Amino acid sequence: MLLILSSTHLHAQEYAIEGTAGGVKKGEAKLTSYDGDSTKHTYTTSIADGCFAFKGKVRTATIAEIQLPTYPSCFFYVEPGKITVVYDTDVTLAPRINGSRSNSEYRYLLEQCHNNEVETCIIAYIQANPASIFSPFLLYHHLKTVDAAKKE
Repeated sequence: MLLILSSTHLHAQEYAIEGTAGGVKKGEAKLTSYDGDSTKHTYTTSIADGCFAFKGKVRTATIAEIQLPTYPSCFFYVEPGKITVVYDTDVTLAPRINGSRSNSEYRYLLEQCHNNEVETCIIAYIQANPASIFSPFLLYHHLKTVDAAKKE
């Protein structure tokens, strides 16, 4: 007997994102997540004394984007468990994100690609790992980058 489970049949589990932003005392943080079926979910929370938090449920690791005042937006993976996001006072630096295994693997992949020919590395990864949770986002990001370069 063969049993196949899709991510839509998995039970949603809780995640908690706790963040600090050294350069923002108050304001609003926005979290946008994208489910595997391309459904977009947007959440907001207040920033108080440089701290913010989000809680929710996900069935599996999903790509998300966090936006704070004065900082560039940042993509990362949200999955069940506790995730910390720490922004430096230097708004040009990407935040340090801990607690998400998928995010750590994704960052490692990006570091490997940045040490090599980026386009070749990303295409090779997608071809070798078409079912990876990273492949759709890498493909989207790559095509977006290529499109932007053509417009210049």
